[in-house]
Amino acid sequence: MKLILSSLFLVLSAANALILDNPPAAGWASGETVTEHWQTRPADPAHFTLTLESYASRGNHALIAIVETAPGSVTFTVPDVSAGDYVLNAVNMTDDNDIYAQTAPFAISQ
Repeated sequence: MKLILSSLFLVLSAANALILDNPPAAGWASGETVTEHWQTRPADPAHFTLTLESYASRGNHALIAIVETAPGSVTFTVPDVSAGDYVLNAVNMTDDNDIYAQTAPFAISQ
């Protein structure tokens, strides 16, 4: 019974989850102006923080502290970071360990 309830919770959680679009297959370049899009569900938070996470250092760069969910996109400049593999995270504004959504890994070049 516990397993059934856990599975049901996961299915319901996934149905009400913010979904970030993946960056293009070619990746991005430091200094490039880009637009990130996402899809929302009724239960999604009204705001989130957009972070850039490095696979190499596991360090996070806060890209935009307060992103409004409703518009479905935001434009920003890719920070000057080392070339490598990264992911974008949509996180809770008060707890960046609470990840609402994450892109697939993508490359950032210099």
